[in-house]
Amino acid sequence: MNAPNSALTVSRTAKSSKPKIPANHAPVIDMVKASISTGKDRKGISLPTIKKFIGANYKVDVEKLDPHIRRGIVHAVETGVLVRVSNKGKGASGSFKVAEMKA
Repeated sequence: MNAPNSALTVSRTAKSSKPKIPANHAPVIDMVKASISTGKDRKGISLPTIKKFIGANYKVDVEKLDPHIRRGIVHAVETGVLVRVSNKGKGASGSFKVAEMKA
């Protein structure tokens, strides 16, 4: 049996990490829900319309947040927070509206 050679083992020290800076904007899912709830269309709101609303009402770079917006929409549809209005599309494509709360 080979014993680990003490000369070859390297001790790893914990890297000091920078303190996490909080974002200057609301959580992405809250921005998405706000954009959908302010929309007057019964057929739901599409992804480009959601991006336009977020860009106009929040001081954020929509292009940098694009993957987060898409991931947030997909996660919200999977958890039942949002509903895809039509059965068209997969992922973040299609139109979405806020799911009705069951009483």
